[in-house]
Amino acid sequence: MTRADRKITPAEAMAVPRLPRTAAVSATGKKPGRRAVDDATIYDSVYTAIVDQIILPGTKLPEDVLARAFGVSRTRIRKVLLALAHENLNLVTLQHNRGASVAKPGEQEAREVFAARRVVEAGIIAELARRITPDQVASLRRFVAREHDAEKHRDRRMAIKLSGEFHLEIAKLIRNEPLLVFLRALISRTSLIVAVYEMPGSSLCSHEEHGALLDRLAAHDVASAVRYMDEHLQRLEDSLDLSAGRRKPVDLQDVFARMAGGSRK
Repeated sequence: MTRADRKITPAEAMAVPRLPRTAAVSATGKKPGRRAVDDATIYDSVYTAIVDQIILPGTKLPEDVLARAFGVSRTRIRKVLLALAHENLNLVTLQHNRGASVAKPGEQEAREVFAARRVVEAGIIAELARRITPDQVASLRRFVAREHDAEKHRDRRMAIKLSGEFHLEIAKLIRNEPLLVFLRALISRTSLIVAVYEMPGSSLCSHEEHGALLDRLAAHDVASAVRYMDEHLQRLEDSLDLSAGRRKPVDLQDVFARMAGGSRK
């Protein structure tokens, strides 16, 4: 090993299978009185904590701390972190002799992610505007109402979560699974970017703009809907301060204990 900061290679990543949703696991390392958790549950918990901005970019993810938090072995934690490092546009960074941490996108990468989203979502919107049904419009309006409710109750974390999911709900309607997977990865990466570069007091991806987009889709106005989506994503990018970054330390054991509905030992 000649470089201390060498990342895991793509070849090494190929040896890490997608974690099965129903994987059976042993109770090795499990604390007395705690239910065993499978690898998919650990994966989902860490993934959710990252994309929901509970733990922020740059946060260290020590194997021993996570092993204690979930009551499992470090080997299983290492497997989960390896999977997170090579799926969803690398939400986790692995460095030799430095361990794992939540990825922290740079300014150039942030701009590239938004550029990719504008291209991908323009195609999605164009396709959907041609054939969206009244029932689909009604379903999306109910989703926007949930966003409004989260904003009304000042639940910022839920509002951010729902705003990203709204874009996925739109993509689901065109029934193109590879495209949906790619967009989900882009939106996950966007969550990291927002966590790093969000300006205090900014309003991100509001339900009002989603409602305005729906009006254009309902009218089957392809050109207007595509243009509005492009402007919508540009406004989101412009609301960020891409010259700065922030970092907030967290207690990982406490985070995952609360997510699991348990208490910290």
